[in-house]
Amino acid sequence: MDGNRGSDPLHGVNDVDWAALAPERGREIPGLLRAVRGADQESALVALHEILAWPGPGYTAAPQVVGFLLNLVEEGVPGRHLVINLVQELAVPAMADHLPDRRDLALWRDEIAWLSGTDLPTARDRYAEWLAEAPDEQERRRISGRLRALEHADGIAVVTAELAAYEAVRDRLGVLLGVLEGAANRGGDSVAEWASYLLAWYPEEADRIVPALLNAGDPRQTHPDLRPLPAEVWALGMLSAPDDVTVTVHLGQLLNDADDDLVFAAALALGLRHGPAAPEQAVARLLDAEFWDDHFGTCLPQSGPVEPAHLGMLAIGAIDDPEIRAAKAERLRRVLAYTGAAGWGIVVADALETVFGPRPGTPDSAAVDFASCDEEQRTVLEAVAAVDDAGWAEGGLAEVLAAWGLPAERAALRSFVGAAQEAPSGATAPPRPEPGGGLLGRLFGGPR
Repeated sequence: MDGNRGSDPLHGVNDVDWAALAPERGREIPGLLRAVRGADQESALVALHEILAWPGPGYTAAPQVVGFLLNLVEEGVPGRHLVINLVQELAVPAMADHLPDRRDLALWRDEIAWLSGTDLPTARDRYAEWLAEAPDEQERRRISGRLRALEHADGIAVVTAELAAYEAVRDRLGVLLGVLEGAANRGGDSVAEWASYLLAWYPEEADRIVPALLNAGDPRQTHPDLRPLPAEVWALGMLSAPDDVTVTVHLGQLLNDADDDLVFAAALALGLRHGPAAPEQAVARLLDAEFWDDHFGTCLPQSGPVEPAHLGMLAIGAIDDPEIRAAKAERLRRVLAYTGAAGWGIVVADALETVFGPRPGTPDSAAVDFASCDEEQRTVLEAVAAVDDAGWAEGGLAEVLAAWGLPAERAALRSFVGAAQEAPSGATAPPRPEPGGGLLGRLFGGPR
């Protein structure tokens, strides 16, 4: 243990002014952190998430909490995968902001330095201007989150806390690297899997992280707990440079693995590394995979209500290949049918941007004629028209469609695409499969 905190990972927890950082429920934080070490761990983690969730006002306490949580992981507290899960939610609370293009960290730091020196009305006005000028959906997601945070009286502190929480993990990456190797870390709930989900967002530390990921699992092993994890393979795609020969060979070998999830993760990783220049073999493997949503569930994390399949649909857009674009359109219907609606708005906006281009500045509902749409455009619109009433409302699809000058009401869109008459109200939809891989024990935002 660090000599500054002695042998107690929660040393100093009472010295923090939690009430100032999280005015509504900050006083609960010390007790909840202590409960993370006990039988009520899960309920304590859920309560901490409720207090600290981005972009709420309590998020200003997140950087301090991250440090204590990582102390507990380093101590070896039982349920470390769940603790890392909460750290991930706090350190990278809006993962969709980082996909398909990874965030420019230097620009982010410059932004926060500017924000820290300005006042709240000026900040709100400037972010509103940036939102109006956003060139793509990824930038809109990022700026919209900032504006929601700036609605609070202490909004500037909330926005600046995101970078502080991110850096708090970066300062302690050794804790995460220390749980990658060994069957005890890789079997069962697989703390290594959850560590990989978090490590993937730290490209500046790739020189430390990539070798650790490569050494953690051996594809020549037959024991499943000693082989590479799909999450590790995806993280390699997020972090490694395209000219890293060692990683290229590793991923190329995995393209021929007997494990379909590893094959998919390797193909996705190669796509993320090389973008439009992705190897033909990797593109072929992605196109051969029938159920993308299932594979995404084994290699990508969940970000609040944004599920692995939602993040995966964003990530795969980095490849920018004509066949991949067509496949994204075709697979949208299944993603909307088998995932929670809270993340649909992001996925549908991404799909519309892919097939129609950026949202127009002044949408005109008369500008889009379904008869003149190409096959991919029709496929996307028909997939959206097929969702149910409840999902339509929860997913916020009306605003997204209106932004492209498309019918914003479900019945109108169904009429627009010439959808057949709906089944009787007594008909039931097919059951949605549970998420795969390490996401079965998900606590925050996902299905329980």
